[in-house]
Amino acid sequence: MSRTLEHRKFRRLISSACALFVVAALTSPLAAQGPDNDDGEIEREDGWIIRRDTTGTMTRTRQMTLHPKLEPVPALKYRLIPDEYERNDGNAAIFYLKAMGFLEEFHSREMLTKFQRDQAHKAEAEGKDNYPPYEWLTMHPRDLPTAEVTEFLQFVSFQEPILREASFRRNFSLDRNIKEVGNPIMYLLPEINQLREVARYQSIRFRLALAENRIDDAITYLGQNFSLAEHLGHDDFFVSSLVGIAIGAIAWNDALYLLERPDAPNLYWAFASLPKPMVSIQRAFAYERHMLFEQIKQLREIDEHPRNDGYWQDFIDRLIANSDAFELVLNANWNVKDMEKTKARALVATVVAAAYPGAKQYLVNDVKMNLDTVNAYPKAQTVFLALKIYSERTRDEQMKWQHVPYPLVNESPLYAKSIQQMELDRKRIGLITKPIQDLLPAVQAVNAAVNRAQQYVAMVQIIEAIRYHAATHNGRLPQSLANLELPVVNDPITGHPFEYRLNGNRAVLRGAETSGLQNQFILQIAN
Repeated sequence: MSRTLEHRKFRRLISSACALFVVAALTSPLAAQGPDNDDGEIEREDGWIIRRDTTGTMTRTRQMTLHPKLEPVPALKYRLIPDEYERNDGNAAIFYLKAMGFLEEFHSREMLTKFQRDQAHKAEAEGKDNYPPYEWLTMHPRDLPTAEVTEFLQFVSFQEPILREASFRRNFSLDRNIKEVGNPIMYLLPEINQLREVARYQSIRFRLALAENRIDDAITYLGQNFSLAEHLGHDDFFVSSLVGIAIGAIAWNDALYLLERPDAPNLYWAFASLPKPMVSIQRAFAYERHMLFEQIKQLREIDEHPRNDGYWQDFIDRLIANSDAFELVLNANWNVKDMEKTKARALVATVVAAAYPGAKQYLVNDVKMNLDTVNAYPKAQTVFLALKIYSERTRDEQMKWQHVPYPLVNESPLYAKSIQQMELDRKRIGLITKPIQDLLPAVQAVNAAVNRAQQYVAMVQIIEAIRYHAATHNGRLPQSLANLELPVVNDPITGHPFEYRLNGNRAVLRGAETSGLQNQFILQIAN
C-alpha cells in the first residue's frame, strides 16, 4: 500500500482512536455494579468495568466513593490552567521541546533507555504484555511500588521545572509555515507523538504524589497535563488536537483518583475555569478546510475558462510527478512516478474516461453549466473542474455544521440529509466525489472528540457538585441533579441533562453514548 493511502487510513483511524480516549486504569473490586445490560464481553481496567456489547458499543463503568467537601476559600484558590494574568508571553513549544530533548542530560537518557530495554526484555521472558513504567499507568496510586517509581522519575526529573515554565506560557507555535509545505498529507509529526510520552511521565508523577499524600503536588501535575492538552490546540493539524484531547483524557482519568480522596479539595471551580473547549480545533479546522487544495495546489488553477489539450497534458504530467497527490485524486495505489511516461499517461487517461460521464452529469445537472460549453471541454477539464467544484461545495456543506452547537447538529434533519446526499453522490456521480469524501470523516470524528472531552469535564464538575451537596446535606446524595446548589451543565453531546438515578445510598450518573463509547459512574458517599 502506498504511503498516501496508508496516511489517509491513518488519519481516519487516529480520529476514531483518539476520540475513544484510551485512558490508563486499574481493576476495581466493585465490578458487580456494572451496566444494566448484562450481554457482552467484560474487561476490568483501572477502576473501570468495560463492557462491549454485541453491537460494538463500549460502556465504561466506574464506582466512586466520595467524601463531602465544600468549595475552597477563596473559591478560585485552585486552578488547573493559569489564568490570563498568570500566563506569560512566550512560546510553550520551546519548553516542551527542551523537556523531550534531554539536552545535555546524556546520563539520564542512557539510564532511561537502559531501564526501558531491561524491563522490556524481562517482560518478554516472563510472557507479560505490560511492564514498567507503562504498567504504572494502569495501577491505583496506592499500589505503586513507590521506591521503584521514585528512582525511575529521577531519570526525567530535569523535566519538572521546564514543564512548569511551559504551563505558564501563553502561546504554542512550532513555526511550521504550513502554507509553504508541498506535501502536507505526508508531513511528519514526531514531536507531537513524543509529547504523549511527556504526558505519561506527568501521570506517573501525579500518581506517585497521591501515593505519598502530596495533594498540592498532584494538582500541579494534573494542571500541567491539562495545559499541555490546551497548548496542542494551537497547532495546525487535527492530529495535534487529537493528541491534546487524549492527553486531556489522561489528566481527566487521573483526576478521578484525586476526587475520591478525603483530603482532596473541591475542584468544581477549577474544572469550571478550564477553556471551553478544553482543546480548540479552530486553527486545525481552518487548515483542514483547505487540505485538498494544499495537497494538490494545481487544482486552484482550474476554472471554467476553456483550456487546450496541451495545458491538460501538462496538468496531468505535474499530477503524475506528485504521486501522493495523484493517488489522493484518483484513490489509486499506483506508483506512477516510476512508470514510463506514456504508460502513466495512459493510466490517467483510463481513469479520466471512467470519471467523465459522472463529471459531465454533475456540471450540467448540478452546477447548471451549459451543455454545449461542457461538450466543448477536453475530457480532462470536465473531470477536474467537476472535481474541484464538487469538493468545494461538499466540503463547505459539511464543515459549516462545525459552527453550530454539537447537539443541534445531531438533531438537525438538514445535517442528516447532507450525510445521505454524499452517499447518493458517490453512487450517482462516481469518482470525482472520492477525494473530498475521503478527507471529511476526520472532521466529523474530531468534532465528536472535542465534545466528548467537554462531556468528561462536565461529569467531573457534577461529581464535585455532589460532594458539595453532601457537605451541606448531612452526607446525602441529591434526589436529582436539579437539587444541586452548584450549577450543572447539560451533556454537551445531547444538550439535555445528564442521566442521573438515585437508588438508596447509591446514584448512577451516565453520559450519552457517542461514537460507540459511553461512560457512567456509580457514586456513594463515604460513611
